Amino acid sequence: LKKSSNIGMVLMGDMFTNEEFDNYLERFGLYSKTGVDYPYEQTPRREPVKRWNGLKKSTMTFGQGIAVTPIQMITAFSAVVNGGTMYQPYIVEKITDKDGLVVRRNLPVNKGKIISEAVSKEMRFMMESAVEDGTVKKGGVDGYRIGGKTGTAQFSERGRYVKNEYLSSVIGFFPVEKPQYIMLAMFFKPQGNILYDKFGGTAAAPVLGEIIKKITKLKSISPINIDKIKVAGRSSLKSVTNHEELILMPDLKGLSGRDVIEIFKGSNIEVELIGAGVVIEQSIQAQKELTNVKKIKIKLN
Repeated sequence: LKKSSNIGMVLMGDMFTNEEFDNYLERFGLYSKTGVDYPYEQTPRREPVKRWNGLKKSTMTFGQGIAVTPIQMITAFSAVVNGGTMYQPYIVEKITDKDGLVVRRNLPVNKGKIISEAVSKEMRFMMESAVEDGTVKKGGVDGYRIGGKTGTAQFSERGRYVKNEYLSSVIGFFPVEKPQYIMLAMFFKPQGNILYDKFGGTAAAPVLGEIIKKITKLKSISPINIDKIKVAGRSSLKSVTNHEELILMPDLKGLSGRDVIEIFKGSNIEVELIGAGVVIEQSIQAQKELTNVKKIKIKLN
């Protein structure tokens, strides 16, 4: 997974019989409509196992020889990372009338357990390593635990593959410890000066990171390492918010406005935030004494 190895996937596929492999594809909903509340969902095509040739299962293990829709993919992937439960997806949460009364509401529909909690947890950690040091590395965001998998599929036309043309994609989720968000981005025939620029890890993965940055800003989600920020070389954020005196100015670059407020909460220093996003500039340099400072200005972008 980390290196997106086709050979590795084929070797794992060899651990299953054709019937077992086919059964898992069915259980993950890759042979049926998802039932999403949107018209014209495509009906997937299924080829009976008895008609598979010797290479069919092997090519399907790394994504060729099978066609699925994006909504099928993200629904199946959600089951992999959410603890192993398959849910029916929906787009519209609720419909209200002019007075705000809910006339229709969509609720999660549990369609069964596909894998165990333990396997789901292991898969999340594996895909986190793909972001930390694998093909999804360009989709990482400092301070956030993200998991994901890239895809680089050869583009086929009229029954044959087109040389150097791809459908490049990335699917990712966060936070790894308890996934709340999942995203699939796909690029049809991405362009690049060199062949490498067309792959999922280069064409699609950066989009994952940019979207997650926007979500964390919009939802004010703090980075996981906020409690490790050192102030005056001896106190952490936790002790600062318990009103311990700030002595030296911490390095705030890259933090959100909410993080900054948390750090200075309980101190006698007034904080003026200018802009939105993450800190790009601070009026007091890091490690400068704050003994006589009454106000600091923080610029965000």
